[in-house]
Amino acid sequence: MSHLSIARLTLTLLVLAGALAPAARAQYTVPPDNPFVSNPLARGEVYVYGMRNPYRWSFDRLTGDIWVGDVGGTNPDQEEITRLPAGSIAGANLGWNCFSGTVPKTGCTPANHHPPVYQYPSGADVVIGGYVVRDPGLGAFAGVYLFGKLNSGVYRLDGGTVTNMGLNVPAVSGFGEDGVGHLYVTSLGGPVYRLTQNGSTLALSSIGNFSQPLAVAAAPGDTQRLFVVEKTGKVKVRINGQVSDFLDLSSLVSTVQEQGLLAFALAPDYAASGRVFAFYTDKGNDLQLDEFRRTGEGPDRSDLSTRRPVLTIQHDQAQNHNGGQLLFGPDAKLYLSTGDGGTQSDPEGDAQSPASMLGKILRLDVGIPPAKIEQFSLQRA
Repeated sequence: MSHLSIARLTLTLLVLAGALAPAARAQYTVPPDNPFVSNPLARGEVYVYGMRNPYRWSFDRLTGDIWVGDVGGTNPDQEEITRLPAGSIAGANLGWNCFSGTVPKTGCTPANHHPPVYQYPSGADVVIGGYVVRDPGLGAFAGVYLFGKLNSGVYRLDGGTVTNMGLNVPAVSGFGEDGVGHLYVTSLGGPVYRLTQNGSTLALSSIGNFSQPLAVAAAPGDTQRLFVVEKTGKVKVRINGQVSDFLDLSSLVSTVQEQGLLAFALAPDYAASGRVFAFYTDKGNDLQLDEFRRTGEGPDRSDLSTRRPVLTIQHDQAQNHNGGQLLFGPDAKLYLSTGDGGTQSDPEGDAQSPASMLGKILRLDVGIPPAKIEQFSLQRA
């Protein structure tokens, strides 16, 4: 029996014995190049670890770098932004709960630690991770990282300098790109804006009002469709300026406090397969990842009858720290972020433990055809 087979057998026995929380009805495979695959005491899904609540993070579509916004707690905890270069992502450790930003917490020394490139004291103005600008319509801001602070709007981080852009976006809840890299920002109060450029000034162009929008999503290369994620459990689709219902998960989703329908991703081959993925907190407070399918070619619609559960992560100990981002990477793998479980300062040590799927970015293979990897990569430029 190979070493990998022994590792998988050991992991199975540990799950059955209750040493590791099982993933209910898992419908994916673990990529063989994930960093902890050969560790029998780890979850092979783990790709990045050591985070408190990575609510929003993103890929730089040009370089493949990951930028993580990790939400802090109370002072002296820190709100932090960390850049992970493309070649250093696998197995990266952002430090929680040994550190909050660069502030020591428990006296431990994290392995493969990547400290933040920017931090500020935690409080009500929590960090909302954003995107590096690769928007063809924002030439004056090319290569600049834009992010949010919940109560004070949109900021830029450029060469270590942070600047408030002076945009009136109350309750910033998320950022996202459409299929060709245009940037959007959502406001929990209802508006969704496309970020535009007025000379050398960043500006806003409203694309409509929604019910507590948290995110937008699109398939690579799609210039017509933009999907808007509502906290309440609904997904809207905007096609050439017209908004209609795409999917209603409100009967499955808990929306207490930080809970809700947190993220939505379209398979890179959505035009052909109609496959979409939703990440939400379920009625039992657990974290749930599901696959759905488009039910017709036009109009774009889906419904609960197409649901295929992919992964359940136990989280019923708290209603906060759910993480929340769901993205396909340039490798056509699906990446999902989870919070540390919600108990104050993570006394269970989940974020630092590769045996837990909490406080992590997970990397899953959901069966995107290999031919689509090249298609996805070509759309990054």
